[in-house]
Amino acid sequence: MLNNNTFKNEHLLEFFECAVRRQAIYNRRLLNLPKDEWTDDPIFKEWRFCNVFRRLDKVTDYICKYVIEPNEDNPDLWKMIITSRFFSRIETIQFLINNKWFSFGVTMANHLGLRSLHQPIMTSAFILNPLTYNGKRYHKYWTPYFLIKDIKEKITDFDKWLLINTTINDLTEQFKQLPSTAGFMAYEYATDFTYSKRYFSNPPKDEMTYGNFTIGSLRGLKRLLGYNPPERAPFNKLKDDELKYLTINLLHIWNDYNLLNNTGVPLCKMREVEHWLCEYDKYMRIKLKETNRLKQRYKGN
Repeated sequence: MLNNNTFKNEHLLEFFECAVRRQAIYNRRLLNLPKDEWTDDPIFKEWRFCNVFRRLDKVTDYICKYVIEPNEDNPDLWKMIITSRFFSRIETIQFLINNKWFSFGVTMANHLGLRSLHQPIMTSAFILNPLTYNGKRYHKYWTPYFLIKDIKEKITDFDKWLLINTTINDLTEQFKQLPSTAGFMAYEYATDFTYSKRYFSNPPKDEMTYGNFTIGSLRGLKRLLGYNPPERAPFNKLKDDELKYLTINLLHIWNDYNLLNNTGVPLCKMREVEHWLCEYDKYMRIKLKETNRLKQRYKGN
C-alpha cells in the first residue's frame, strides 16, 4: 500500500493552483467581465478546459435546468436524461424539448438524421462508440432509441429498479451493459441521475469514494506521484486498493485545502477528483510541451 507521503508537494500545489485559476475564469464570466480579464494564463486563454466542478459545465447545467428540474414528476425522466447526455449538445437537447420527442421513436431518429446533414447534433467533446444492435450496424444518432428499448425490455418499473441500484457504482455497472456503452458513458449517465431528486432524494452513499478513473484521470494521478511524463510510472495500472487509497486521500486533501469553497459550490466529491485530474493532465501536456495542441481551442463563448 502506498503511504501518506506519496504525492509530491510541488505537484499537489500545481494541481490545486491550476484548479483555482480555472474556477476564477468561471466566476469572472458570471460577473460579465470582459474576456481579456478572465485570466492571464496563456494555456487557459488558448485551449478549452472543462470547469473544475462538473455540475457547472455548460451542457450539464442546461440538462439540470431544462430537462431534469422541470420533469421531476415525469416517469419518463430517465429517458430524457439518457438521451440528453448522449447527444450533450444544447441545440439538439432544445430541439428535443421543442418537439416533445424524448420518447425517441423511429420518427425522432429519422428527423435527427436529416438534421445531421446540415449541422452537428452530437458533442465533439468525447468519443461515442459505434452502434451495433442484434448484429446490425446503425448510425450513432440511433443509440438512444436502442438504449431505451433495451432498458424497457429488461426493466418493467425504472423507479423501483433504481431503489435497488442506489449508488453511482451500481448504476455505472448497470449502464455498462447497455448497447454500445462502455465505462465512460455509463459513468456520465450515472452522474446525471444523481442530480435528480426523483431518483436520489438523498446523496448516493458512495459519492465521496467512487469514481470511474480512465486513461486521462489516471495520467493526472501519476503526475501527482511525480512521474512527468506519466508514461514513466513503473506500473501500467494501479491496483484497486491503491487507486482507492490515493483518490480518497486526494479528496480529503482537496477539501482540507479549502481553496475552492468560497465560490459558492459544495465541497469536492470524487467526481470532481476524477474530472479535474483529467483536465490537469491536459494542462500539463501543453505546459511541458509534450504536445503542441489539444482537441479544442477556447473561443470564449
